[in-house]
Amino acid sequence: MKSSSLTLVNPGLMGSRSWPAKPWYLAVVALGLMASLLALARPATASVDYSRELERLEHPPCVPPCTLCHRDQNGASATVRLRDGGKPFGDALMRLGGLKGLDRAGLAPALAALRAAGTDSDGDAESDLDELAVGRDPNLPGASSFCGPTYGCEARVAPVPTRWAALLVLVAACLLMALRRGRRRSRPD
Repeated sequence: MKSSSLTLVNPGLMGSRSWPAKPWYLAVVALGLMASLLALARPATASVDYSRELERLEHPPCVPPCTLCHRDQNGASATVRLRDGGKPFGDALMRLGGLKGLDRAGLAPALAALRAAGTDSDGDAESDLDELAVGRDPNLPGASSFCGPTYGCEARVAPVPTRWAALLVLVAACLLMALRRGRRRSRPD
């Protein structure tokens, strides 16, 4: 059986070089490249700690959702202010309390400023922090609880896999492919 090869020509630096052009070899190279990209990928910088810090400071019956301040679950500081489609409670924390994005330590002074001002974002004659303490959304008048069903972004059934787990799976797949290839070569035809 004749083996084919792939000739790469780079007249500037390396001259001509011949590499085996076998499908398994290219698959291993592609998997290696994907594994290195996964290992180098950085996680998104989110302020998930705000919900936990708000729970720690104000003791609501459940962890407040991101949408208490942000317009959606995607977060980002550009989704808090009312002018950006944010929520009144989040806007008050930034405007009256001086809270800035990615400043978890600034949450306690911002809440104290809201408490001192008696802020009522939804205009229902109950302060935002009093509503928060009983699990009601300070953005909506009435008995709108933010402690809903136990599914969604805050519920976890299984641990979140790390990027190293994906890398290990790819390395294991490469090894299995190499072992299978080696067994095929060692068999007599």
